Amino acid sequence: MTPPINSFFQPPERANSSAPYLAQYAAVVVLGIAAVDLLAGGWKIVLLLAAVSGAFAIIGYVIYSIVKGDCDRILIGWVFLFPLGYYYLSYPRTAPIIQFDRTIVLVLAACILAAPKGRTWPIPRDMKRVAIVWAIFLAATLLSFFQMPKVLQNASPMLTIGRLIVEAFLLPALMGWYVLRQFRLRLHAKWLHIAVCVISLYSVALGIADVVLQRHVLEYDFSGYYFAYDPTDPLAFVYLRPSGPFTSTGSFALVGLISFFVLAFLWTVIRDDSGPARRGLHILGSSAAMLQALLPLTRIVILSVALFAIISLFRSTGLQRILYLAAVGTIALMIAVVAVVAPGVYEDRSSSDNVYGRLAQDVQSWKVFADHPLVGVGLMNFTPAVQKTPRYQGNEFEGVEEVDFPHNNIAWIAAEMGVVGLVPYLISQVLLVVAFRRLRRRGEAGARAWKYFVFIFLGYWIPGLSWTNAQSGDLNIWFLFALCLLYRYGVGEARDEGTALLPVAA
Repeated sequence: MTPPINSFFQPPERANSSAPYLAQYAAVVVLGIAAVDLLAGGWKIVLLLAAVSGAFAIIGYVIYSIVKGDCDRILIGWVFLFPLGYYYLSYPRTAPIIQFDRTIVLVLAACILAAPKGRTWPIPRDMKRVAIVWAIFLAATLLSFFQMPKVLQNASPMLTIGRLIVEAFLLPALMGWYVLRQFRLRLHAKWLHIAVCVISLYSVALGIADVVLQRHVLEYDFSGYYFAYDPTDPLAFVYLRPSGPFTSTGSFALVGLISFFVLAFLWTVIRDDSGPARRGLHILGSSAAMLQALLPLTRIVILSVALFAIISLFRSTGLQRILYLAAVGTIALMIAVVAVVAPGVYEDRSSSDNVYGRLAQDVQSWKVFADHPLVGVGLMNFTPAVQKTPRYQGNEFEGVEEVDFPHNNIAWIAAEMGVVGLVPYLISQVLLVVAFRRLRRRGEAGARAWKYFVFIFLGYWIPGLSWTNAQSGDLNIWFLFALCLLYRYGVGEARDEGTALLPVAA
């Protein structure tokens, strides 16, 4: 019997056994060529080829993930890099066209559209209601485009109406939608925990560098320098309030506070399977996140942290109560140290003038809203409007005047968007609380999600009544990412009331 033709060349078994080595052979050849090139002095070409190869590899992986409908690892990669993305991964630096968050969210949106039904969960009814009301709010923001000429002539060039809407309101919503619909938290909880620890560590390191060097290490063209010092003796001690890798001091502090609670939540998920190394990383990451929150010496944030610690103190027992008591004592000790070492800074941070200025500002904001109750003066048009209208000026409280911009999320939306924007904005927040409140009934996981939701939500909103943190895209996207992680955990990762587990995409 004549043997098969392929046996004259190579047995099928041998051909199959050599197949896995082809990639290794190719790698050896490429490395050999690179080595020869380096020896010949062509290191620039090698670096260029490596960069191009890396870019193609990343693009290929992104396309592969979108086709699969599984961008979970891309999302975790975003967490590792998101604080640095605003500085290193935006082009151009001023009013960037290509921006890290925008790119990632576009990938996630494509992944949402491409995902097969078996790779997704249905969005719970409560969160659908939040999304619908938020969509109405987004539609209301478009009315501000009719007042764009005022914005272009008078507002700061770092923002336009379109950028504000996209970065502060739209991108966070799309990010949250992916997390609710597709992100497998339990599968990736450990990597997510590492990522949040890592960003907390390098963010606080950059913040400390800001303080020590008395300048922003990562400085944007629109970076503001905010100092704490004794106005009667400015040379005694000057403390630069840091922003680290973020676009503002407020975002730096509140991202740190939210990260602290995200780490505390994730630790409850992975604690039982964690060894000493991960426990050490958790302690370092949590400490860094809390230090990040406190480092800018923002009064409302420090008061919020103290409030949370006191609440937790009375709701805990045993070792946990001792730890919370230690936290309250540490905050008090920190304040005392600042008062002794830098009395001028303490005086600046504890002065009542800041409170009076905000009360005067609320009066001005109310006047603008009262004159434009339906649609407001338009996004980013508050300052131009009050500067052009003398009767809006001269408001003061205890001798302190307003600052010509709302220092309150609700006042900001009311004055610039009127009732048309304010009503859906407030309703969306109320529905968010209702959704998590109902989640509390879904057993231990739902109760745990509710607990950390309360801390994160209040950690965002208590300062939000003192400044307009809702305008910060970097803070908003981290805030909504954290809340959607909690909700994803609270509803569970099973389909149809827990009868069938969600398939893991290969």
